[in-house]
Amino acid sequence: MAGTGNFGYKIQTRFMARAEYFELHLTQPDEMVYDLLVENGLPTADLETGDLQLFKAIVGGEVVGIGGFEQYGTDALLRSVVVHPDLRGRGYGTRICLELEDKMCESLCMAIYLLTDDTSNFFEQLGYEQVDRNSAPDAIQGTREFSELCPSTFVCMVKTI
Repeated sequence: MAGTGNFGYKIQTRFMARAEYFELHLTQPDEMVYDLLVENGLPTADLETGDLQLFKAIVGGEVVGIGGFEQYGTDALLRSVVVHPDLRGRGYGTRICLELEDKMCESLCMAIYLLTDDTSNFFEQLGYEQVDRNSAPDAIQGTREFSELCPSTFVCMVKTI
C-alpha cells in the first residue's frame, strides 16, 4: 500500500454550518469498518486483499465514513464508500469520493470504475457515467468485487480523470 500519512483538509460545504477539519487516514479493516459495510449491504469478503487501499474519513476526531480503491495500472476500482447513517446529507460522501479521486490521480490513474446497486444518481452528480459492465478493463473485471461479490444487476460506472 502506498503512503501512510494523514491528509487533512479544511472544508466548507452548503451542508455544514462551519468549516470542519476533514482527514483521510489509511487504515486496515477493523470491526468498525466491517460493521459499517455490513450494515449498508456492501461486500466484506475481500477486504484483506493487498490491492485495497482503505481509508477512514475523520471529522472532529470521529469516523464519519470510509472509502477505498484498488488500482491496476492507470485504472482503478472505487470501493466501499459509505457514510455513517446518522451523518448523511452533510457532504461527507462527496468529500470522501473527491479525496479518493485526488489520491488516484496522484497515482497516475486515468479511469475510475465502480459498481453500485442504488447510488448511481449520487455518482452521476460526481461525473461518473453508466457503462456496459463488459467494457471495463480485464484487470477490473478480474477483481473479486467485480467477478463474484457484486451481482450482474449492479450498475457499472466510470469516470475519466
